[in-house]
Amino acid sequence: MNPRVTTTASFLALFLFTASSASCGMKTPEIKRNPHPKQRYEFTLTIQDAPGPFESVTSSALYETDQDCIPVQALSGATPQLTEHIRIPLTPTGPNSYRGEFYADILIDQDYFGLGVCRWSFQSVGIAMKAGDVTFGSGMSALQLAANSSSYTEYFAKTAYGKTDIPDRVATPLPTNYIASRRAEDFFSTVLTVREQSE
Repeated sequence: MNPRVTTTASFLALFLFTASSASCGMKTPEIKRNPHPKQRYEFTLTIQDAPGPFESVTSSALYETDQDCIPVQALSGATPQLTEHIRIPLTPTGPNSYRGEFYADILIDQDYFGLGVCRWSFQSVGIAMKAGDVTFGSGMSALQLAANSSSYTEYFAKTAYGKTDIPDRVATPLPTNYIASRRAEDFFSTVLTVREQSE
């Protein structure tokens, strides 16, 4: 599976910051948090060469369960995805840098539907940077962390900054091959560094 595809899809979901964890009309179960999580990760975000300030910079972690424990929907025959978004408080560490932390094991595995234990897994940490009607999405997926890619740089077009022509527009990172054929001054970047911390 391509880590970039997984990451981008996850960030689009993270931007919504929805309270509901289930789809397709399935009743949302009570999801409990681990009172003593141990798999802690710290991250730093650095924004470089942005055209101006951002109205807000927020972060969230995305978690999913396996689907074997979720009932198939009677009408569609589909198995909905059970997900949970957890906001991550960010602490400014400079004019264009932030720090945050999350736990991979923050959710408790449970039998929600009588079909066996639903096992949670961390999927991604996402960053949403808003300027005008545009939200720029950056972050890192669990696949990237597993591949020891602890630092990740992504690029965005400066021309998208502060646009107001399309309400609630989401700007995703530009492909590397596109960046290589354009002028460096046309883009700004984010550098996200994530490291696991021993408890």
